[in-house]
This record gives sequence, C-alpha cells and structure tokens, in this order.
Amino acid sequence: MEQVVLKEMKTQLEEVGRHMAQEEAARKLGDEQLRRWFDDNVVDQKMSEEELRVELASLGETVAAHKKLLEDELVDKVGAVRSDVDKLKARVKAEHKDIEALTELTNL
Repeated sequence: MEQVVLKEMKTQLEEVGRHMAQEEAARKLGDEQLRRWFDDNVVDQKMSEEELRVELASLGETVAAHKKLLEDELVDKVGAVRSDVDKLKARVKAEHKDIEALTELTNL
C-alpha cells in the first residue's frame, strides 16, 4: 500500500512539475512578447518624435522663407510709397510756386 501511495504521489509531483514547466514557458513567452511590444512602441515613439522634429524644422524654414518674401514685398511697397510721396511733394511745391506767381500777377 505504501508503494501505491508513493507511486501516486510521484505521479502527482511529476504532473505538478509539468504544469509548472508549462506555466513558466507561458510566462517567458508572455514576457518576451511584452518586451518586444514595448521595444517596438519605444522605437515607434522615437521615430514619431524624430518625424515631428523634422516636420517642425521644415515648417520653421517655410515660415522664415514666407516672412522674408513678405518683408521684401513690404520694402518694395514702402519704396514705391516714398517715391509717390516725393513726386507729390514736388508737385505741391511746383503748384505752390505757380500760385505765388499767379498771386504776383494779379497784384500788379
């Protein structure tokens, strides 16, 4: 009877050992999958951050170029306005001289 109990206990221990080995293998597989998922997501996140940096740099360059174009356009417009103002001043001065001349003629 002792032999039977020992044999049954040995069988149960072997079964528990197999079950524990299966659980350990499943845990290792789960750990490895989790590590791979984490590594992949960290790599994806770093790639996304790098893509964002590149996109922001490109956007900054585009904004700077657009700003330069607007500044150049503004300089051109300001130059044109100054030229128009100078022409108007000269015209007003000439008309003022004409008015003075007409005033002198009418006073004679």
